Amino acid sequence: MRLADVAYVRIATSNVAAHGAFAGDMIGLRAVPASDGEAWFRSDIRRRTLVFDPRGPSSTGIALHDPRDIEAIAERLQDAGYAFERHDRDACDRLFVRGGLRVADPSGNLIDLVHGPHHSGVRFFPQRDNGIQGLEGIGLRSTSPERDLVFWRDILGFDLRDRVGEIAYIGTDDLHHRIVLYPSDRPGILSINFAVEDLELVMQNKYHLQSRQVRLPFGPGRQAASSQIFLMVEGPEGLLYSLVTETRKIDPARHRPRQFALEAHSLCCWGSRPEGIAELAV
Repeated sequence: MRLADVAYVRIATSNVAAHGAFAGDMIGLRAVPASDGEAWFRSDIRRRTLVFDPRGPSSTGIALHDPRDIEAIAERLQDAGYAFERHDRDACDRLFVRGGLRVADPSGNLIDLVHGPHHSGVRFFPQRDNGIQGLEGIGLRSTSPERDLVFWRDILGFDLRDRVGEIAYIGTDDLHHRIVLYPSDRPGILSINFAVEDLELVMQNKYHLQSRQVRLPFGPGRQAASSQIFLMVEGPEGLLYSLVTETRKIDPARHRPRQFALEAHSLCCWGSRPEGIAELAV
């Protein structure tokens, strides 16, 4: 297994102002000076982890700990017939990374495999007391999780950890999962997951957002597969933010993927039910 984590998420949108206001005022991410009409936000020591881009396209940056792994992946992509492009110096400067490449998974989700994402010399602190500790993971729509798993597992070298129905949890380190593939009729970014300190901060965010009349379509709850406590928050254009804590750590060498039935208690063993999220319908 190649060690990696989710470094950044770029969202293509024609409504940068609405997304920026929500990410800052509601979620409490820290805005940083941006360029080219974009909106940039920090959630940890890295220079930026969330970008709203009026030109697009949307993409997910996955930082590999060993840059040699990117060359190994490039060979696998070439052998398997996947088209990819290497980031030139201009692209690296725009993404604030040392190097990498861009490829689309079979559903069409753009993935930046990068190394050396830039860190900030300024300590991170949120816009409000929300307990956010960093960008933990991403939820992606998949038009065929079973097909896409071949790409994520055999080509990129990550691990299938568990399934709930056709929902696939993918790990890149000792955290249960960093990436989730949700069956859908279209590709795209479904949710952006930010780690918070503990359950108390999850509940504090819940009551703060409720008081601002923000829609909370799922949670607070706890996943059966990962033990992750979560609260899903709906932003502009249906973009979901998930505030999470207590995601289980595993021994990747010993863990074997499990299959959970596609039923409500597999998604949340506390009894919370998703409302209006097609990818989580049971």
